[in-house]
Amino acid sequence: MTEILPSSLVVEKGECDTSIILLEKTPHVLGKLPNADTGFENAYVSKRHAEVFEEEGHYKIRDLGSKNGTSVNGKKVVEQSQTLHQGDGIELAEGQVILRFNTSGGTLTLGLGTIPTKEGLVVDDKAREVYVEGQLISPPLSKKEFDILNLLYLHKGEACSKDEIAIAGWPEIQGDVDKASGDQMIQQRIRSLRLRIESSPSSPRYIVTIIGYGYRLDIH
Repeated sequence: MTEILPSSLVVEKGECDTSIILLEKTPHVLGKLPNADTGFENAYVSKRHAEVFEEEGHYKIRDLGSKNGTSVNGKKVVEQSQTLHQGDGIELAEGQVILRFNTSGGTLTLGLGTIPTKEGLVVDDKAREVYVEGQLISPPLSKKEFDILNLLYLHKGEACSKDEIAIAGWPEIQGDVDKASGDQMIQQRIRSLRLRIESSPSSPRYIVTIIGYGYRLDIH
């Protein structure tokens, strides 16, 4: 199974809230929240570690004076910036975090295994794995992405409210965000999920929007 994505970074290693970092707006800072646009839970990653930005039609990366460095394809970023190409491997803090650059229009292959199933989508709660049309999604979903999808899967065919989704995805911050911010967080995570499991994210087959309420998962 393949999907067409905007330019993005695929998280191959590292604890992060998402498995695909969309580069819709740049510069995009990598580091630790709340100092970065995308944060990693790792002691060796600096608060503002590196940033990806667009210049003259090309995506580039530069280190932001991090303590443990940034590398592209095994070579340390020592110049002011380095141009990124399709498939380039980015390492933060000497491999504590590994990202793969995917250009706009590039294809990301999802699926390194199969299971017998008649359903279009299967969520294995115990193994924390997701299969679409029998194909294992790889790299795996982030923790929050999986927890939200698992909630929808447990209630497949039923509408789940935004409040229920917020509790599943962000149990640690209940009551600490306002409604507008909470809605935006949910929309972003649903969008990232659709990019991973839908053949056409703009016309979703599985995750259906219930306007003014929440979302429903249809698997047939």
